[in-house]
Amino acid sequence: MDLYQKFEELKKDEDLTKIARRAASRFSPFLRPEEIENCILVALWNSLHRHDDTKGLKFSTYLYRGVIMECLTQQKANAGTRKMLNLIGGQNIIDHRINQCEMVDALAEIENDADCDLLRDKYLNNMPTR
Repeated sequence: MDLYQKFEELKKDEDLTKIARRAASRFSPFLRPEEIENCILVALWNSLHRHDDTKGLKFSTYLYRGVIMECLTQQKANAGTRKMLNLIGGQNIIDHRINQCEMVDALAEIENDADCDLLRDKYLNNMPTR
């Protein structure tokens, strides 16, 4: 059985799903449901790669810890996004309207001591209209 088939099999395991959801439940106030689901899938994939039976730890332990770490990483990324939005006057910008590549570019410009007013004008003028 190849890795992808094993991954698909583990995704359907109800016990592992319960364990992963329990680990992610503490992040529900901070992360959107689709972000939590992505964290669970990434943690499952990483756990599949990292699990080593010879170390004596159960697969569920790897998964539980992995879900927590992925959720923390996502929460930190979201905090960075909010910080960037505040720096460029983002209170008028809706998060989902900003392209991820533009965020990375904006962060790079902010780190280079760019003029925040110019950045705000640049990104507000390039925002798609509804």
